[in-house]
Amino acid sequence: MKDKYWIFAALLILNPHNSLYAENQDEAPRYWETAVPNPRGVVVVAHGLNVKPSKMGTPLAEGTLVKLLIDSGFHVYRVALKGHYGSIADMQDITQSDWMRDAYSQYLQAKTFAESAGTPLYLLGFSLGALVYELLMNEETPVPVRFEKAILFSPAAAIKPVAKAVLWLQPFTGVKSIIRSASPKEYRAQTGASIAAYKAVFAMEKSLRSASFRNCNINTIIFIDKNDEIVSARMLRKMINQYGLTNWKIHEITNLGAVIKPKRHHLLIDCECVSAATWLYISKTILDLF
Repeated sequence: MKDKYWIFAALLILNPHNSLYAENQDEAPRYWETAVPNPRGVVVVAHGLNVKPSKMGTPLAEGTLVKLLIDSGFHVYRVALKGHYGSIADMQDITQSDWMRDAYSQYLQAKTFAESAGTPLYLLGFSLGALVYELLMNEETPVPVRFEKAILFSPAAAIKPVAKAVLWLQPFTGVKSIIRSASPKEYRAQTGASIAAYKAVFAMEKSLRSASFRNCNINTIIFIDKNDEIVSARMLRKMINQYGLTNWKIHEITNLGAVIKPKRHHLLIDCECVSAATWLYISKTILDLF
């Protein structure tokens, strides 16, 4: 990465709620502290592609990951990546560097909070959010990106070839074209994601494989539906073996019983996306790891 990339990231961290996020404060990066005595850690919570950051939860939103963590004694830093908190033009012009810069600057802020609290720093990432931080762990940054443990939901690190067919449209549409989302409307940050966004995701996946996941073998659990439309559980298992990720464990779950419409097997991030029994299983498994 070029020096100016990280210099800009360092400047951004001085004010994580600056004007870049002014258009939609509900989706801005947010930090919340638990009221539970003796906090257990700070958790970086990172959203997926074209998913509203707020859908990862708030302290008042029942059945969300953020509330689960805060009620269980964790401080939470909820990340917001470019294209997910402003106008759709940001999604059209997105680059891998934009996401890496945002994720790194917000990591620095979360690390500061963890150090001030004297607690470990953990990761909970969904899809794109999981991918960007796993990649950052392998980048040469002024401050190395490290987490004690990680929870990954449908991580975009083993993308099915069929999901990459979206790039076939590029000769006819251009990189700024928006591909309409099939996810439930209430979860969408924008009407869809751009060809540029998909290209960035696929490039990041390739970069992570090129890095051989060399700094990623921390205690990690993965939640995935075997019928995930985008990420392959079979490919994830093969990847774990190939790169010697001995501390990674996959938990296959299902979205049967979900109340969201349309149901998406890739979307597993709250109690509306899975059955009540599955949500209890997810919650217990997360707290057991942490």
